[in-house]
Amino acid sequence: SATAGIFVFDLTDKRTFDTIDEWIEEFQKNANADALLYLAGNKLDLMDQRDVPFDTAFAFSQNRHMKYFEVSAKTGEGVELLFTELAKQLGPPNDCSSSSIQPKEPGTRSGCCF
Repeated sequence: SATAGIFVFDLTDKRTFDTIDEWIEEFQKNANADALLYLAGNKLDLMDQRDVPFDTAFAFSQNRHMKYFEVSAKTGEGVELLFTELAKQLGPPNDCSSSSIQPKEPGTRSGCCF
């Protein structure tokens, strides 16, 4: 069961935005009921070709209780912010220092943090 989903659409192609509801529905069939939902408009570096207005995407995300980010996979703009926010919402990483998982044989590594 997924605890979070990032739904990415192309800011320069409205057809990709128009299918987001279908992807959310498919995701929710297999996700936790309280899974975090994020919407990301990609290709922020191509603003002169923008086909999905910010207000449209933002309103869509708000109506579905999603966080909205605009990013550029090409330049990296906004990507770190998106994943940092997601990591904060998911909570602290697992701390294996108190884990009962031990290596199977001396000198081998296994477990959640190796």
